[in-house]
Amino acid sequence: MYFRISDNTHTNDSDIALFTRAVRLLKLTAEPFTPTPINVTPPASTDELTEAILTATEAGKDPAADKEVQRLLTSKLMHEHSHINNTIQVRESRQHMEHLLAQAPNLLSQITHTFTQCIDTMRAQIPVLGHADLTQALNTARPDLIEAGAAALQASTTANRIITETQWIRRALTHDTSRYELLWYCKPTNEQFKEHNIGGHTGLNRYNRNHNIWDLLNDGIEVEITTDPDEYAERVTQATTTPTTTDPTQLRAAENTKAWARTWAR
Repeated sequence: MYFRISDNTHTNDSDIALFTRAVRLLKLTAEPFTPTPINVTPPASTDELTEAILTATEAGKDPAADKEVQRLLTSKLMHEHSHINNTIQVRESRQHMEHLLAQAPNLLSQITHTFTQCIDTMRAQIPVLGHADLTQALNTARPDLIEAGAAALQASTTANRIITETQWIRRALTHDTSRYELLWYCKPTNEQFKEHNIGGHTGLNRYNRNHNIWDLLNDGIEVEITTDPDEYAERVTQATTTPTTTDPTQLRAAENTKAWARTWAR
């Protein structure tokens, strides 16, 4: 799926809804959209036009030359034959999409800042909690574990929401590459990539849980967000290529993978 500005208001509206939902759920600061006012005279009714024609005739005027008849007729024809209402909707829809596109870089910068804070918070709690199941981390009588568990759980929840929702903002600037979505947020080696099933279709890690930042951190995988398509392409290559290979066929395949990732990330 791509964020593509078009004359199809239904497609635009779908993209707008997903983008603005992500902004709301991630609690980002964005400039509101204000459409450019377009003032169009409402269409005249048939009764209004008929009445104006009769009034002009009764006054001894040629209805075709009467200013009021001309005004009402123009208004009626404009709406019936120019599709002005649809044109206005398309223009406003495109303006809204362009507004969101301009906002995307700043929003991704906010996301990067928040994500980094979450990672720092979770890293700080690992020495206290170990690789605990955060959903059970608060079921203890020890105050230090409760405090650490609460902080890690809140940071983990925010980080995982970022992974789920950021794609709807990022794809305004890059193509969607949902199969390797997690590689926008971590830099696994080829061995870690395979061991943790990061490129798998199930979305589950080796603990049979949905992929999440807490498990990645505890398993020593480098976690760092990127919004740069070239950096993402490098991560895909690193994750999917056996690093010690000297086989020409495998080396060519690695270059093809990088080219594919770079193309689809833009």
